[in-house]
Amino acid sequence: MKKLEYCVCLRDPGAHIILMTLEIANPDPKGQEVSLARWVPGSYLIRELAKNIIQIRAFCDNDPIILEKLDNSRWRCAPVTGNRIRIEYEVYAWDNSVRGAHFDTTHAFIEGARLFLKVEGFEGAPCTVHIEKPLGDSYQHWRIATSMSGGKEENNFKANNYEELIDHPFEIGIFEEVAFNVCDIPHRLVVTGQHYGCLKRLVDELTKVCTYYHQLLRTPTDLDHYTFLLSLSANGYGGLEHCKSSACQASRYDIPLAESPLTKGQISLLGLLSHEYFHLWNVKRMKPAVFMPYQLAEKSLTRQLWAFEGITAYYDHLSLLRTGVTTIEQHLEWMETNITRLNRFAGQHKQSVTDSSFDAWIKFYQPDENTPNASISYYTKGSLVALCIDLKIRDLTAQKASLDDVMRLLWCQYGSIGVGVPEEGIEQAIIQVAGVDINPFLQEWLYEPKPLPLKELLSTVGIDLHWRHSYQSKDLGGKISEEKQREWASAGVLGFSFESRDQGYFITTVYAGQEAASVGLAAGDRLVALDNLQFTESRYEKLQKLIGLNKPVSLHVFRDDRLLSFQVMFRKPPLDTAVLKVSFPNHEVGYLI
Repeated sequence: MKKLEYCVCLRDPGAHIILMTLEIANPDPKGQEVSLARWVPGSYLIRELAKNIIQIRAFCDNDPIILEKLDNSRWRCAPVTGNRIRIEYEVYAWDNSVRGAHFDTTHAFIEGARLFLKVEGFEGAPCTVHIEKPLGDSYQHWRIATSMSGGKEENNFKANNYEELIDHPFEIGIFEEVAFNVCDIPHRLVVTGQHYGCLKRLVDELTKVCTYYHQLLRTPTDLDHYTFLLSLSANGYGGLEHCKSSACQASRYDIPLAESPLTKGQISLLGLLSHEYFHLWNVKRMKPAVFMPYQLAEKSLTRQLWAFEGITAYYDHLSLLRTGVTTIEQHLEWMETNITRLNRFAGQHKQSVTDSSFDAWIKFYQPDENTPNASISYYTKGSLVALCIDLKIRDLTAQKASLDDVMRLLWCQYGSIGVGVPEEGIEQAIIQVAGVDINPFLQEWLYEPKPLPLKELLSTVGIDLHWRHSYQSKDLGGKISEEKQREWASAGVLGFSFESRDQGYFITTVYAGQEAASVGLAAGDRLVALDNLQFTESRYEKLQKLIGLNKPVSLHVFRDDRLLSFQVMFRKPPLDTAVLKVSFPNHEVGYLI
């Protein structure tokens, strides 16, 4: 019988090295091949994970055998006569992200694709995982949290096949744990890191959201438990979905307090947890056909990420509103931010949302200084396309159908029976639910780099969209007081963003069509002086208001080691910042609730 046994030995936290052992029963006698994934499911970038393998050896019946390296991520053992091979390898674990492996004296986090070698021909073989915690008194209280099924002992686990093996991350260390039920299914929240909030409040709000999703779509028949792994740090943020768990990172300051109103950061955390939970349906069980099964040695190209991530991004905050976790005002503020992010940059006129999906492997996960000018996020535009589709279906059907019905149809057609969604499957479901030919709209919204008709569609549900000037790149929406408007009335912008580093202030992006681009400023320029005064962020904000519009002023920068001088003028900021207002009584926007 084919069987795989993995041992994860946490022995050297100071060097961040994990010792791995893989026992292969009944290997290929002609030469067993093994490989490590090149990318992590849910994160669409070739990351060459094998780069973190320090050394690797193979044995048969305790005798060393030749292990030939075939390429950067594949190896082949020499032919053997024995019925068991052992492969030992060391992995450097210092990627502290939800898609990484991280090990030090405080904890260990393991994303399976980072550590577990795939054995050719054994993809469907059962796997066991044994975890050895670090030695010493300092680690005696470390525990293991994972959604992987356990064995008879607390540090033994099992998976039915390789894909399941890499779909259950591990958090190992000291953590808090809160158990709760959703539709009679055991759930738990595992929190690592210092914080100042109330986990009971977080779980209470999270329970409402999780329950909502089970009511929106049917509960997956294979879901018998679920684990949220939440790691807290100073300003972390991110998440990665799995079939029975999710790994998330957030700021330690964003855990809600027991009774205080939710802050933006706390709403953002709940939105993140909501997003990853909705992936239980949308991408983990209902997924593009090219992901079935995952081909982790090469790119899996699809134009559907706008739906699997964008629609999920649409529901992650809509679920907070519909369950009463947030107010209509808070939800509109979130919508304003998304609309502003899309509208502000020239990339919306250069790249369609389906092209953004297709090029995620070479663009979205590898942004550079020109990204805002050349491309868009399929998360951001995808969520706004989802909004447009939802509003258009409701308008065409006199509120009798919505995007909710599209998701239910997709779940019945594909997710619930484990069939991959073909490339045009989502569009066909939308057309079927709309009952009329909505395809011309879909063609424009999905395949053309054109602005979305948000103002027109939002007006159908009593929401007015208008635009105001923005004087700072960090201003992404929301109302501003009349006093603030008067204060900034004569202020201008130069058309670049910048950040503070150890050696000063550096331009990060020069925006196409604005002043900085026209005079020749470039990303990477170190800002030295504006109007012959040393450049600082606070001084820049003062001069924005004091110098006035269209008046020449000097700007000095260092490019490499050369001092360059430019004549620039503050220009009127573009009308690029969204403001939403309910124009009818609240019942007119009841579709949101």
